[in-house]
Amino acid sequence: MPAVKYKNMKEFDSIIFDMDGTLWDATDSYVECWNIAAERLKFPTKVDRKMLESVMGWDEKKAYEFLFPELEEEKIKQLASTVSDIQDELIPQLGGEIYEGVQEGLKSLSTQYRLFILSNCPKHTIKQFMKFAKIEDLISGSISFGENRVPKSENIKLLVDRYELKNPVYVGDTNSDRVQCERAGLPFVYVSYGFDKVDEYYKSFDNFTSLKEYFLDSE
Repeated sequence: MPAVKYKNMKEFDSIIFDMDGTLWDATDSYVECWNIAAERLKFPTKVDRKMLESVMGWDEKKAYEFLFPELEEEKIKQLASTVSDIQDELIPQLGGEIYEGVQEGLKSLSTQYRLFILSNCPKHTIKQFMKFAKIEDLISGSISFGENRVPKSENIKLLVDRYELKNPVYVGDTNSDRVQCERAGLPFVYVSYGFDKVDEYYKSFDNFTSLKEYFLDSE
């Protein structure tokens, strides 16, 4: 059961999407980039898929501190910067698994809604994803944590102000997404095929096609 009631779905004018766990799964690629960075820096900080899945949706500092509490702040900054550089180099080649129905669904939704992507990822990863998925022309704007290093709730507010959105909704897959939406005052739509279990939401969908159909039927 959702904790808060919002305006009728028909009144939404825009949809803001999380990226990882919502539009694609690039975890294996991130693991490869992270471990190359650890080897390059000679840090004992290698990760596996399960480790990264456990912190998906978290802001960078919190994720690094959780995974490697023994690392000093300066080393965390160094590792994060190196991982980001390697992702810039390799993600365009490695890509990820785009969830079924996402490309077609975004194309249909873009005919009736303004679409955005907002994620706690390095600066260039959203643009790399959009290029990989061939959806650049469908997305009206995006913000990543790597651009300004502020919490997702603040970036949601920034996006809403920047594009003068009147009644947006956020789609994500983690409880962290839900909390940040609540802080920003947006309704949270949960996709259950992602990385986390969430018990409170405005609406929930098991696949992207059913999400698309619901939003289009609500018009």
